[in-house]
Amino acid sequence: MSPKAILFGSLGTLAETSDLRRRAYNAAFAEAGLDWAWDTPTFRRLLRHDDPIRSHAIERVQVLATARLAARAEGIYLTMLEQVRVPPRPGVRDVIDGARSAGVTLVLAAAASPEEAAAVQKAAGLESSNIDCSAAAPHVSPDLYLLAVRRMLLSPEDVVVIVDAPDAAQAAATAGLRCVAFPGAAYADVAFPSVEQVVDVLTPRLLGLPRRCRADGLLRDPTVVPAARGA
Repeated sequence: MSPKAILFGSLGTLAETSDLRRRAYNAAFAEAGLDWAWDTPTFRRLLRHDDPIRSHAIERVQVLATARLAARAEGIYLTMLEQVRVPPRPGVRDVIDGARSAGVTLVLAAAASPEEAAAVQKAAGLESSNIDCSAAAPHVSPDLYLLAVRRMLLSPEDVVVIVDAPDAAQAAATAGLRCVAFPGAAYADVAFPSVEQVVDVLTPRLLGLPRRCRADGLLRDPTVVPAARGA
């Protein structure tokens, strides 16, 4: 059945900006005189905590004004987004075009500020994609997704959610929403047991849109953690 709405469950489903965010954290640490420098594995590990800076400070047995440091990192990140172009993730443009053709509503429901949502879309060249960004919250939760559904005056069965992280997948499942996992770089080696499909490429057909798609999604068993690339 074709959905009436497609919910992008995080900014990471639109564009991959995790390394840019890692660099912003490191710049903020340097400004603060900290000897922290997160490499990619460290960043991806800490990203799975609600408060990466606080978690790292606990590991280092340091007491810091973590909220102020996080705010500075966010500011640097937004400035970086203004200065770069990042490609949309594979298949995102096809899905947006397919949804437009079919009259399907596109919504972003993410743990992101309006400024970040606008900046990521602009950096990815998606600012004219007509994605409704009115649903936002400090953290991903079932309530966030259900709020977006209610605002559209739809039922959960009318909506498909695209997520890039296991916690978002679990939130969608708890909300009773059909969910497709589209793992971001930080979660490429993580299992998504609460979803039916895990894909590396989005396509209109995969999401039930009535449009011939140009590429098939690459499917993998959601309960299996894939081998590391190059292993």
